[in-house]
Amino acid sequence: MSDIITLDEQQPMDKLVLYVLDEARKKLEKNGGFEPFTVIVRKDDLYEENHPGDDPVTCFNSALLAVKTMSSMADAYLFCYDGFVNLEDGVCDAIIVERASKQDELAQSFALMYDVEEESDEGSISYDEQIYLLGEAPSLFFAEEFTTEQLEDLDEAHEHGHECACSGAHAHITEGEDTSTHDVPKEKDAQAHEHGDDCCCGHN
Repeated sequence: MSDIITLDEQQPMDKLVLYVLDEARKKLEKNGGFEPFTVIVRKDDLYEENHPGDDPVTCFNSALLAVKTMSSMADAYLFCYDGFVNLEDGVCDAIIVERASKQDELAQSFALMYDVEEESDEGSISYDEQIYLLGEAPSLFFAEEFTTEQLEDLDEAHEHGHECACSGAHAHITEGEDTSTHDVPKEKDAQAHEHGDDCCCGHN
């Protein structure tokens, strides 16, 4: 089993994970799913970009390109996707967030598991009360272009408990899948998030 982790809102990187999880929850509750997205940190600014694709490789390579393009200016990045974790008693949907500072060769992976109540008229979503530290994943600052084989190898390398750190092999996208069910606000160019004293993400 992986560790239950308590993120400290007083720590800038922990605050960013909480902010990204909150953004992902909003998208999930509004659309029933969401496209993978990155949040790239440059000083006090955040640059968010969606990474649509028909398969995990396309999404991951899009995220990789975004991070590489900003790498000379970026201090850190967070990569978030709608995925799932294989547990001993079955599969659980999860919001996955990977984060890494520029000097980190490996990213840390976190999961917030959730359950969609299908019998509910509104398809309400319930979330686990805990956030789990899954383990480590390749940092996009140092990674090379991903291939299908690499993601499959990562998938097969793990006996999955909460500690699964598959780095995207469990994204809710499979080859040839119609991604229309995962629509989120249309892809747009990354835009700086200017911070004021009341900024909700807590990154100051």
